[in-house]
Amino acid sequence: MITQYHKLALTASLVFAMAFIFSCSGDGGGGDNPGGGTSGDNGGSSSSGGGSDGSSSSVSSSGNSSSSSGGSSSSFGGSSSSVTGNSSSSEAPKCGNRTQAYDPGKYECRADINPNGIYLKGGVNIGGKPYNAVLIGEQTWMAENLTYNVSGSRCYGEGGQIDEDKDAVPLSDSEIQTICNEYGRLYDWAAAMTVCPDGWHLPTGNDWDKLTRYVNSENNGYGEVVEYFDPYYSSRVAGRYLKSVNSWHGGNYQDIYGFSAMRLGYGYYREDEFYFSRDPARWWSATEIIGDDGLAFSWYIHSDDDLNPSIFPKLFLLGVRCVQN
Repeated sequence: MITQYHKLALTASLVFAMAFIFSCSGDGGGGDNPGGGTSGDNGGSSSSGGGSDGSSSSVSSSGNSSSSSGGSSSSFGGSSSSVTGNSSSSEAPKCGNRTQAYDPGKYECRADINPNGIYLKGGVNIGGKPYNAVLIGEQTWMAENLTYNVSGSRCYGEGGQIDEDKDAVPLSDSEIQTICNEYGRLYDWAAAMTVCPDGWHLPTGNDWDKLTRYVNSENNGYGEVVEYFDPYYSSRVAGRYLKSVNSWHGGNYQDIYGFSAMRLGYGYYREDEFYFSRDPARWWSATEIIGDDGLAFSWYIHSDDDLNPSIFPKLFLLGVRCVQN
């Protein structure tokens, strides 16, 4: 016989069971529930605000992430939803020891040239010759000195004395051509303004300044804005990280971006004689000196680690690097 006590116990058990069932099938959780779980709009590891799965973060054509943190679109620098900060998808590609991500549709790693360089696919063709180009920050620079032969340019040693040494033995034609092929030609300013192809240009002072500050900052460098060259920054360390490891004597030259600065020097007139100086590496900028149309800014890397602005007469012959628009 079922007593009143048994009826009460049976009723309590049914209530407890129903409560347990409802607690396991609520709207907010369950991996099988389309309205919630790990991929729902209301929570989980891939919410619509960012993250690695369908993340709003992307690598731009300049190789930089659209996120200010350099990672996913989350401002915390990792996955926007993972508790551990790990992304469930592969990270943006990088080259060697570089921390900069890049667009693999436009750039590639070239360990055969430089393990850390981020190279523009196909490079740039100038006068029928292909040149390598590298991504450094938001800029794409030629990774070689220009060798395109135009009026107003010379190879080092071509038709001039070496370092004002009257007793110097002139270089042979084959020596001159070897140097020219490896180190590039020298150009007066007017010629330099015409040689970069469509989609590229002779760097302005601002272009050179942006490169200097980026490399300086990435390598915890130091420097200053010298009043005479204001507003352009002089770095005491950037040259070390841009120099070719094969073109300079001594020093800890690392070429970590693939820029491969070569010690080409410059050419100049003195008393109607033309001379060449091999040191340092100098390149033109497109920025003229206000109030003196015979002068323009240039940038140079000396035998030390500096990368500095300078001012040169436009009739001098310096190296050329083009930068992409």
